[in-house]
Amino acid sequence: MNAKKLDGADSHKHVSNEVSPEAYQSPPWWYDIRGFFILTFAYRDTLWSQINFFNRNIGRIHLEAAIGTGTLSHYILKYRQITKQPDDFVFYGVDYSPAMLDGAKQRFKEKNVVIELGDLTSLKFKNETFHTINLANSFHTIKDIQLALNELNRVLKSEGTIAINALLYPGKKGILNTISNSVNAWGQRKGILYRPYEESEIQQIVENANFKVLFKMKKGNALYLKCKKN
Repeated sequence: MNAKKLDGADSHKHVSNEVSPEAYQSPPWWYDIRGFFILTFAYRDTLWSQINFFNRNIGRIHLEAAIGTGTLSHYILKYRQITKQPDDFVFYGVDYSPAMLDGAKQRFKEKNVVIELGDLTSLKFKNETFHTINLANSFHTIKDIQLALNELNRVLKSEGTIAINALLYPGKKGILNTISNSVNAWGQRKGILYRPYEESEIQQIVENANFKVLFKMKKGNALYLKCKKN
């Protein structure tokens, strides 16, 4: 299923990729190194910024969608322990790459964390299962993002919230933008990035999935949103 064509979708050329689990067959430690490189040079953001943002959206029954190796989630849970935040929640993590999940399973020993193989476009969970969902660093890697968001809306409880970040197109001028564009092109060739987006596209895709935007912030080359299920 393809999202309908949106304003601005053709203002940048992009490579259409079949992003698949086969693009994630390396050891988990390699993804962490690669992720730090991408965060710094493509997102132009920091790990702390992401921890701070996504930590604010963890409810009693929580889903970490496309959890990957679990590095970001691991740091979030450690931060919650250090700052003595409530831990009376159940934390689910799903990803469709077995290689990535191997890393996540090694990290999480907590009784309240469940790591499972799953496809965001066809989740096994019942309607209105989760109080909160985080979709971290994944919006722009999912080809059928509209279908995935529709499915996440289905499993989110009424009035539940979802936190999302999505990669934006860098500008065309300046050395930092040149580096960011090069990293994005590399990611598309590797099959780990579907494509960046325009801000207006992201908001429309989210609204098409029946989410209401509560908060929106641009940081570096990423757009951060917190949304409520309508």
